[in-house]
Amino acid sequence: MHYIGIDAHKESCQATVMDDDGRTIERKKIPTDMTELKKFFSRYRKSRAVVEACPVWEVVYEAGRQAGVEVVLANPGQVKAISQARVKTDKVDSETLAHLLRTDMVPESYIAPAWVRELRRDLRGRMHLQKTVVAIRNQLYSEMMRKGIKYKRECLKTKKGRDALRETLPIPRVLRRLDILEALEKELKDYNAELLMPAYIENEKAQFLATIDGVGFYTSLTVVAELGDVHRFPDSDSVVSYTGLAPWIRQSGSVTRLGHITKAGPHNLRWVLIEATHSHLRFCKAKEECRLCQFYHRLEKKRGGNIAIVATAAKLLRIMYWMLKLNRPYQPQGLDPGRTHEGEPRWSEWGKAPGRQGADWPP
Repeated sequence: MHYIGIDAHKESCQATVMDDDGRTIERKKIPTDMTELKKFFSRYRKSRAVVEACPVWEVVYEAGRQAGVEVVLANPGQVKAISQARVKTDKVDSETLAHLLRTDMVPESYIAPAWVRELRRDLRGRMHLQKTVVAIRNQLYSEMMRKGIKYKRECLKTKKGRDALRETLPIPRVLRRLDILEALEKELKDYNAELLMPAYIENEKAQFLATIDGVGFYTSLTVVAELGDVHRFPDSDSVVSYTGLAPWIRQSGSVTRLGHITKAGPHNLRWVLIEATHSHLRFCKAKEECRLCQFYHRLEKKRGGNIAIVATAAKLLRIMYWMLKLNRPYQPQGLDPGRTHEGEPRWSEWGKAPGRQGADWPP
């Protein structure tokens, strides 16, 4: 067995090959090219390789997979915490990765299937497009406020409101931004219709999540794509921590401090969950019996609206996690611990967070 550490960059990759005893067999600089990488990997078939997550990691991964080499994706943040070197060069980094792989100490990152990675890019592209549209609208609202023009809330979302602004404030800067805004809105509409809606129609899990009030096709697709295989998370605490909605903890002796959320993991997933929480609180059809709405209003009185929204988003993610894992429909009043479907464990057998009885059961 050979162990290959790859320090990948845009133009080239530095490779270090080791044997079982940690002896360096080869060091080589390879162009970041699929053909060249496959040619290198083909000399070490049935070996293992490791590369840190970076913009070009997929090129290395696909080249190794096609050449018969098992490629592991390393978490760069955790690798840095494990190995601190005074001298940092490409050769040192690749050698460190090879040593970590040989000793089975690589902090691995999840590698989603190719279609999931492509769907993630489509969804993130749509998010950036939407944020650009909102930014241009806000610029136009600022122009109206500076000129003392009174306007109705969100009037620029309609053609009538934009035409009124053209007549009221016919200056080149405003007119150009209105043209850009309308072009982007059309592009966003086509983007949804041609790329995302076909993916939503083909994805049963996304349609399953969209049964929650306030959760649309984009939010449900983002949750499914960013989480990947939900069975890789042992409990809902893990999925909340992965998303970055869990508070950081500092503990020393008998002193424990909780801080703000960690904001680790995919930021677009946190963003859509926050937006979906606002939508759910607004459009929920069963507000009186909905335990998610009750949780928000109860926490809002104690901690304020901002903290309550973030905590409710984490609770919403827990609900989605169990819906996907157990293939159970959404229930506003919560799952009944006393009732189980055939083949499901009873509530007492489910994973629970340490020290919090029943904390892992969705609301």
